[in-house]
Amino acid sequence: MNFPIGIFDSGIGGLSILKKVKDLLPNEDFIYYADSKNHPYGEKSIEEIVLSAKSCVDELLKRNCKLIVVACNTASLNAIDDLRKMYPDTLFVATYPAVKVAIDVYETKSCLLMATPASIKSERLQRFVSTIDKSDCIHFLPCPRLANLIETGCDDTASYLKKLLTPWIGKVDCIVLGCTHYPFVIGKIKRIIDVPIIDGSNGIAKRVEYLLKENQLKSLKDEQGKIRFINSSFDGDDIKTKEEFYQYISVGK
Repeated sequence: MNFPIGIFDSGIGGLSILKKVKDLLPNEDFIYYADSKNHPYGEKSIEEIVLSAKSCVDELLKRNCKLIVVACNTASLNAIDDLRKMYPDTLFVATYPAVKVAIDVYETKSCLLMATPASIKSERLQRFVSTIDKSDCIHFLPCPRLANLIETGCDDTASYLKKLLTPWIGKVDCIVLGCTHYPFVIGKIKRIIDVPIIDGSNGIAKRVEYLLKENQLKSLKDEQGKIRFINSSFDGDDIKTKEEFYQYISVGK
């Protein structure tokens, strides 16, 4: 029960998931694995994505994680079936674009899904969207390079978003963020299109809580849990603090 929860992504994106899970489950310990060496996943082949995801899972299981959150839409959509076959005894929580929430909760008439090219091309996403009522209301917007611009803190991010989103002004009433990096630029998106924006992270946090309870794995500790940060590009000891992690990511290494 007191083993950590593992969370991985290709960089800083999964921190948007980590925050929501940590807020809901403050007494849990976490290990956050940033696979910066293989960033970005969104423009890789399916085979490359599966291999990168497997490497992340191996690292987290070495550290006795009791549950693993795939905090990456691209890895979830393209690799989760393989991961569950390779690790049948491991509990996984996958991250998917919250398009059904947009349709059911916001009753949107025209929803724009922003995601990486690999996510939008994935068979799993296309099958899932086809099962949703009013699926014809969902428009796909592939965003090549966006995750990398956010990861490296590039000054061109705002102008890149303006180029992507300007054609959609007045044509959509809701935006779904299909990449965990994208919540870090919600402010920039809203300055271009001021509509409700959904990232789905609350649903991921609730799913983690449910699985921990269902499998009697919820931490029994009374004190605040700890977070340990690891980066695949860092050759040496684990990065010990959030400040070191942010500093390391911010220079684009």
